[in-house]
Amino acid sequence: MNIATKMLVIIIVGSLVPVGIFAASISGMVFGLEAESLKALDQFGKDAGEKVGNTAEKYLERSGEETVLRIATENAIYLRTLIKAKNITTIQDLVNDPDIQKVGSHVWYGKEYVWIGGVYGDKDFRTLVHPLSEKIYKKHLVKDLHWNESHPDLLNILQSSAIGGIATQSCGYYVWGEVYGKPAKKYLCNIPIGVELLDKETGQMVPLLTGTGAYFDSYFKDITASQVLPGESVAGEMQSYIEETKKDLEDSFSQAVFMTNVYLAIAIVVIAAIVGVAAYMVINLISKPLDDLAKVAEKIGSGDISSEIPHREREDEIGVLARNMEGMRRSLEIASETLKEI
Repeated sequence: MNIATKMLVIIIVGSLVPVGIFAASISGMVFGLEAESLKALDQFGKDAGEKVGNTAEKYLERSGEETVLRIATENAIYLRTLIKAKNITTIQDLVNDPDIQKVGSHVWYGKEYVWIGGVYGDKDFRTLVHPLSEKIYKKHLVKDLHWNESHPDLLNILQSSAIGGIATQSCGYYVWGEVYGKPAKKYLCNIPIGVELLDKETGQMVPLLTGTGAYFDSYFKDITASQVLPGESVAGEMQSYIEETKKDLEDSFSQAVFMTNVYLAIAIVVIAAIVGVAAYMVINLISKPLDDLAKVAEKIGSGDISSEIPHREREDEIGVLARNMEGMRRSLEIASETLKEI
């Protein structure tokens, strides 16, 4: 390998290796940025979806609580007016009145009951009118129904509406059965009617309350004809938007990678052109003159001392070398002529 080839290889390697390193670094940065961005976006989507879902569920709970309280309050007002208008004075007249029975059989939004109860002592709430009245009519919640074991959370709410033997507003959450395979969360409110009736069986005056409750999941699904809860729906939509954004981001990064590769290709072409020019300069300005001098030196070495030394006019190192070789050639030429004369 001659010196021109060696110098050309050095120039090419010295030029392209940094470009390759730079290209690899840029590509690594782009792909790393894409991975980190997608990861951050995905985490943001999960966090946002969870927070939005929780907010929607809380909003649903507040909305449901207000609905249950409003319906129970409206029923209390209606029953107070109805009882007074019909001059109902005893518990027995109450439970046998057809209009009162209609209230007890009413089911709002297809699932939720309305009931009428009475306070028979401290924490002693007993159901008087209810769609399931035959099973629970005037039954003691603990002694007869044992709700302290089966429904302790419901028992606590109902007992709170009869503290001290006084009809008191009481609302709260409890679990009753299952809905869609999950424990059914309900919310109820017991509201004083503002009327006391005589129970002819016990001889005591019984303050009345009315109440209702709602399964929050079924409440929402029934009134909106939707099988998805608000929190699930909003979180699902949020995740859908995140997935769309991730797709757009991936497309953007793909475009960025493509454009980066284009720019790198252009840079390589430009550098290749520069390398070509440099190679041309090396070959024509340095390597070729050296090659010319080497050929002349071979001729002189073979005895042709009359060969003209090229490039002596140059002002650089090659010119100095050529002039020195010319001096050596002349010295050899003079020595040869002297030998001939002898």
